[in-house]
Amino acid sequence: MSYRFKNITIKKPSLYYLVLVLVAIIIPLTT
Repeated sequence: MSYRFKNITIKKPSLYYLVLVLVAIIIPLTT
């Protein structure tokens, strides 16, 4: 599971960073 997650992260780094940005934006709005 951990290996698969890292593999997906390496293949789709742009998607991974996009999720981080969305979370960083949503968290301040909900708190």
